[in-house]
Amino acid sequence: MIQTTYTVKSKDGLHARPASLLTKLASEFDGEVDLGYKDKTVTMKSIMAVMSLGIPHNATFTITVDGDGENAHKEKLESLLREHEII
Repeated sequence: MIQTTYTVKSKDGLHARPASLLTKLASEFDGEVDLGYKDKTVTMKSIMAVMSLGIPHNATFTITVDGDGENAHKEKLESLLREHEII
């Protein structure tokens, strides 16, 4: 299990477009991928769950990846977040 904490740099927070791309990427992973914000943790495989967190600018959130190939999958998720200037 890998757990990494990030801070949102985007003025729009974690908005719909990158959230939908993250959900799609997380769904390709056979293991578990969770997103934590404040005291709530949801699966990243559900766009509704991810959007329900309402992660704003300057917020800190955590991604937990658990399963075979977790290191590679974490790197893909992180790359997508950087590409869309979320982190």
